[in-house]
Amino acid sequence: ARPLADFLSQLNVKRQRVEEEMLSRIWPTLDPSPAALVIHDPEGHPGVMGIVASRVLERFYKPVFIIAQGKGSVRSTPGISAVGGLRLAAEHLKRFGGHAAAAGFAIKDEEIPAFTQIIQRYAEQYPVPVPEILLDGWLEGQDLMELYQALKLLEPFGEGNPEPLFHLRGRPEAVRLMGEGKHLSFRINGLRAVKWKDNGQHLPDGPIDLAAGLVLNDWNGEQNIELRAAVYGPAPSDSGDSWLRPGPFRETLREAVANQARVYVASDGAEWFMNQGVQVVRPEEAEYWFSLPSSPVQRQGVKVALSEKALAGLESHPDPLKAALGRTIARAYRSGNAAWLSENLERYWQALTEAVGI
Repeated sequence: ARPLADFLSQLNVKRQRVEEEMLSRIWPTLDPSPAALVIHDPEGHPGVMGIVASRVLERFYKPVFIIAQGKGSVRSTPGISAVGGLRLAAEHLKRFGGHAAAAGFAIKDEEIPAFTQIIQRYAEQYPVPVPEILLDGWLEGQDLMELYQALKLLEPFGEGNPEPLFHLRGRPEAVRLMGEGKHLSFRINGLRAVKWKDNGQHLPDGPIDLAAGLVLNDWNGEQNIELRAAVYGPAPSDSGDSWLRPGPFRETLREAVANQARVYVASDGAEWFMNQGVQVVRPEEAEYWFSLPSSPVQRQGVKVALSEKALAGLESHPDPLKAALGRTIARAYRSGNAAWLSENLERYWQALTEAVGI
């Protein structure tokens, strides 16, 4: 078994080298402005086209059609069908097949210009794709080993059952490159995170929002939980346009109690706060909301922190419309996107107001 494992490892190293060589030819000449990216690399290897297309899509978030040696591979964004584009350009193809997210085809070199025009017109029909990461909650203060073991029960992950991703916000520390500069390692909120195939060129200088999964690092008999970084970006500034600011529940709760701040909370949680010496007030007077008001209120700069129980209540409202809006609010809160949260909270209030005929 060992010789076979060594042989497979050598093949994998060779594949990675071919992949990097193909990308090194593509990046300098790639124009990212069209609605769909049609890339012809005559020297490319058909065996790695799918991986390379995924790498290009990850950077620019547009449908990617890569052609090498008469063969093509497609990776597309949600809402723009990969095989739909090929079907429209079928007269220029020798053959094709696939599904909405990925497809393959064969084409003669002389057909590539006409094919490119059709594909770009096809993609222009659709709204510009916006990347969306579905998060399963803030990562804060949990027993991570216990959480990891619980998540293992949900495996296998894949299409239709994606790996759970969690939201962290903080300033990266101990930033370094590894693997000959191809991968990024840093610490955030005391946890080590690794972003594969990322040279750190786009890592912000200040605080970031990070979507990450949990991985088990087993080394020298010691086990600990690390983060597999999926996506990161600059954290929004407190001086943004949104009138509210979402924050992780436990951290914000500790902050409100320590500051003896004025809080708004539903009646079933008021006693706990008052026992901590915290003043419970109306939402328009509060500095922190630990529940969402049932009628429209805007208080500039209010901090919002919702427990999993509160989020579950929003998502399971008996009215289908309010439940759908509640799920969107929960996703916006978990993402930490203040503008998205405030926009959908206002829609939620509007639905509640219309329901009671105000």
